[in-house]
Amino acid sequence: MKLNDDPAFAAAAQRLAELRRRRADLEQEQQQLASKLETARPESTVVAKAKALISGRDPEDVGSLRRRLGEIAEELRVLEAARELTRAEREKTRDKASRAICAELAPRHRKVALRVIHAAKELAAACEEELAFHAEIAAAGVYPDVLPPVRVGDLGSLSDVYGSRILSFLADAYRWGLVPLAELPEALRTRARPRTPPPATPLSVRSPRTVTRPFVEVDPSRASTAVQI
Repeated sequence: MKLNDDPAFAAAAQRLAELRRRRADLEQEQQQLASKLETARPESTVVAKAKALISGRDPEDVGSLRRRLGEIAEELRVLEAARELTRAEREKTRDKASRAICAELAPRHRKVALRVIHAAKELAAACEEELAFHAEIAAAGVYPDVLPPVRVGDLGSLSDVYGSRILSFLADAYRWGLVPLAELPEALRTRARPRTPPPATPLSVRSPRTVTRPFVEVDPSRASTAVQI
């Protein structure tokens, strides 16, 4: 299930890591040479080479430092271009590997998703029943002092297509092919559409205010003020 198990992705990721390390080394050398250049005194090429011969190190006259800094700057530009090409290749292999992994995990995902969908439908139905219960008490003129409202957010109704978050959620589930049309609430069956093209947003019980489909418009005056759990 790991992307690095895919040889092409792993190779691209390794090349990118090697380029990153090479860039870090060059940038460190660049900083060191820049510091030396600030304190270096102009010397003739002969003197600089003579000192290098005695010390066994490369000459560090101003001209040599500047030449090396120019070489590093050019190499950094080449490295950045190589990193961009490698990143593009890595993303291409990531897409291919991700599709293969998702195909392998599809049965597991479906099992988990169906649990969520069925639980969401049951929760919405329970919330509707609780709401009707309190409406009945209110109609009788009873003060429900010890019977507080117990609702989970504002899921909406399974029968009212306007402003219902639960129906928006179930419509997405149908659009992704997770539930058949026959299992959708009756109020939704004539409005639901199959997945063409895929939804642009993840499958979630979203706020109706973030969705433009007609059956999820919300009336702010109907927002719940009940205790949420």
